[in-house]
Amino acid sequence: EQIIPPNRNVLLTLYDQTKHLASARNLLASEHDPSDLNSVKKAKDLYYSCKKYATKSQKDEDIIQIINSTFGSWPLVDDNWNEDDFDLEDFLTKAIRLGVHPLIKFEVGVTWFLHNSKYIINHFLWLNVPEFTLPGEKYIDTEEDDLTLQMYANKIYSDAQRFGLEASDEAKKEAKEIVEVERTLVQMLNDLSDDEKQNFTIAELQENFGQLINWTHFLINIASSPQIGITDITEHEPVSVILPAYMKNMTEYFSQLPARTQANYIVWRVLDSLESVLVRSSDKINTLWKNVAYGVTKSPTPEESCITYVSKAYNLVVHRLLYTDKFPPEEMAQVYDMMKRVQKEFDVVLAEHDWVDEETEKVIKEKNAALATMLLYFEQSMDDVLLETFYANMTVERNNFLKNVLAEREEAFYRNMRLLRAPFQRQLESLPHEMVAQNNFLENRMEYTSIIFEPPTFINNVPQSLNYGGMGMVYGHEIIHAFDRSGYMYSKEGTKGQWWSNQTIEIFQQRQQCLIDQYDKFFYKEANQTVDGTLTLGENMADSGGIKLAYRAYKKYQATEGRDEKPLPGVDFTQDQLFFINFAQIWCNVENRASAIHTINDEHSPHRFRVIGTVQNSKHFSNVFHCPAGSKMNPVDKCEVW
Repeated sequence: EQIIPPNRNVLLTLYDQTKHLASARNLLASEHDPSDLNSVKKAKDLYYSCKKYATKSQKDEDIIQIINSTFGSWPLVDDNWNEDDFDLEDFLTKAIRLGVHPLIKFEVGVTWFLHNSKYIINHFLWLNVPEFTLPGEKYIDTEEDDLTLQMYANKIYSDAQRFGLEASDEAKKEAKEIVEVERTLVQMLNDLSDDEKQNFTIAELQENFGQLINWTHFLINIASSPQIGITDITEHEPVSVILPAYMKNMTEYFSQLPARTQANYIVWRVLDSLESVLVRSSDKINTLWKNVAYGVTKSPTPEESCITYVSKAYNLVVHRLLYTDKFPPEEMAQVYDMMKRVQKEFDVVLAEHDWVDEETEKVIKEKNAALATMLLYFEQSMDDVLLETFYANMTVERNNFLKNVLAEREEAFYRNMRLLRAPFQRQLESLPHEMVAQNNFLENRMEYTSIIFEPPTFINNVPQSLNYGGMGMVYGHEIIHAFDRSGYMYSKEGTKGQWWSNQTIEIFQQRQQCLIDQYDKFFYKEANQTVDGTLTLGENMADSGGIKLAYRAYKKYQATEGRDEKPLPGVDFTQDQLFFINFAQIWCNVENRASAIHTINDEHSPHRFRVIGTVQNSKHFSNVFHCPAGSKMNPVDKCEVW
């Protein structure tokens, strides 16, 4: 069995994070090259400053100095703190500029709105869901939850002692109050799974949620700062509130808290965030906290922390370093040929489903024909002008990591805010070594990050059975998403509405119940919970349909170009069997309980059941491996939507 590294809670086959971090480290640690862009030099200098800072002792003094210069002090460690000097709006503004969103994430996001029967994409002010330090799963057992809260309070109290707190029962009480505030906010999110985004004007925002702060003054004050320079915001400015019920409950709750508790919570969230970046080696209390909360028994090394930080701050640059000259034309030709075959196969499968009426079939075929593919961020990262412009305002001093962190956080916030009056442009949200595969309904486009074209999903110079079982299945999966329980509501132009006949929709929904019932029966022992077949329905549908498209496309490839492919040396499997083996291999993973309780509440089924459930429904799998009829892997009653 694979052993999970002590600084992680899950081990995945799908992408080797360790390999990509090592590659990024080698590239960032290299000396400046005369051909390097300024943005590349900045990324290398930031990495150098981080590595150098990691050797410094007494980093705590730097953190408390930032806290004191920003907020005056942390009430928890300051007996002389005066609530008359506290201004909630001011504290929130300063926290946000440091990249910390204690209550609500304030940012510029993308909102789609209907105009002349077409959805238009534009930048809007967003009040989004914040990220918390506490794990947000409502399904943690009571006893474990109590331990998590206790260890979190111990962590806060221990940190406060390092920053000058003298031991006292009152301070322990205040540390618990901070935990209770965050626990309450996390629970608010857990209780609002059906909450939906709603647009307000700033005036309406003030009318509905004004008991917390003056939103008109707050939003206009931030946007009109010299670093952003947006001066035309009025009370009529639209704002998208992602979870309005959370917003309502949060403002009512937080506005009733004592000023000292509000200040303690906000300052703690900033302090905790700074600690995570400034590469402080974990003490015993912090190590115990991470073990209880996240199942991690060892913190990342300073080097690993530096790589992750720079990859996030300069994600386009690191993407460029990792993927320049990575995809030769002949390899990409293979990829695009495979994609074309898989997408074409959907039309063949569609014609076989007599439950789809003629008019609906026409609409579906037109959408599939218009369904595009986009490699996210690749073109942007290879564009010299775009890269230099994007990072133009970033300042880096090779020997001053602390200053670099503060400058990077502020500029990241300002850069996001400047988008409000800019033409729509996609922002890179993932790290360069993270895998993204998604179907963008509003643009009728499948989108992938570059890592999708690496082993094990795509391997150059191997039998194509492996690649169709890997990348081919992933591609088929995203095609099915265009016609799953959400995708079917969008036209080829990205307009939401009813495009299928009532009769086809009724049968379509009836066919889904089999999948729900099937996955409801899967028990995930790592989380001590069964899979939610309704929650995971869209992904399970895409898995079952995707493997069917990929396999059938492979068989047609095999009958023509693939006739002379040699078997994989050293293994006694047919090409058809290798197809399914690589499909299973890409979902192979090992995770501990902390990771499993995240997984079981995700819209994707646990990886094990993404494999088992999918092949149970595949007659091709049963035939290839000669599974007896009625056996576990070849049930008589199979589920099929597409």
